[in-house]
Amino acid sequence: MRYVGPYYSSAVRQHADVGLAGRAPDQYRAETPVLTLRKREGKEAPRMRTFSPPRVMTLVAMFLGAFVGAAASAQAAELPGAHISAKAFAPSAQYPGLQHLHYEYGPISIVPGQNTIDIGPNRLKPDVPGYITRFKPDLVYVKNHKVPRVDVIHLHHGVWIMNGSPTQAAGEEKTIFNAPQGYGYHYKPSDQWLMNYMIHNLTPTPTKVFITYDIDFLPDSEPAAKDVTPVLPIWMDVAGIKAYPVFDANKGSGRKGKYTFPDNAK
Repeated sequence: MRYVGPYYSSAVRQHADVGLAGRAPDQYRAETPVLTLRKREGKEAPRMRTFSPPRVMTLVAMFLGAFVGAAASAQAAELPGAHISAKAFAPSAQYPGLQHLHYEYGPISIVPGQNTIDIGPNRLKPDVPGYITRFKPDLVYVKNHKVPRVDVIHLHHGVWIMNGSPTQAAGEEKTIFNAPQGYGYHYKPSDQWLMNYMIHNLTPTPTKVFITYDIDFLPDSEPAAKDVTPVLPIWMDVAGIKAYPVFDANKGSGRKGKYTFPDNAK
């Protein structure tokens, strides 16, 4: 057993949802530029064609005209969501009696170059039944509670497993679960939680961190809870729901340099 804190147990192997689409080595070699091959063989490179200044200006004008026309066509056929603001966020649901709970899982000792996966019981959760309407994960240093840069210490993934099912999850981007008004994930104190995480240390320096999560929680005892509709998170995995949902894309497998799962895994 490997213990790294008060609630942690043995290490497990990495969860990897992996797809592979590439080319065979021979295809890369075949694409070596002709000019490079001529240089290698000691042959004279082909001469470049020259143009007079008026001819150059004509070509530039033609190029700009084509570019503007293509841009206009692209604007006329914009994809759905093209006008959605990157600065506009869906507001968090609000209810009378809503609680804002903060939890810190750890401290977790991180060794230089750490790249392991750990899993263990998580007892940091609400004391009463109710609805989780928002779940915000993060990673902070123990010493100052600052968020480390992702190129120094980063959360490759963290998964909150609830009653045996992956329910909340985050990676470097630390995605926030935010249920619409009138909806929430129903929780009971008897629910069994596990914390599965992989933290990378890209430095030669050991450190300590907390995995934090902030929960917006509406207890069942609040009158507003009777109007909340339970949501059921669905975990989607290309390899299926299992303890080690991975597959191997071995060299030479697949078809014509492309590996498609699950077709080529059979």
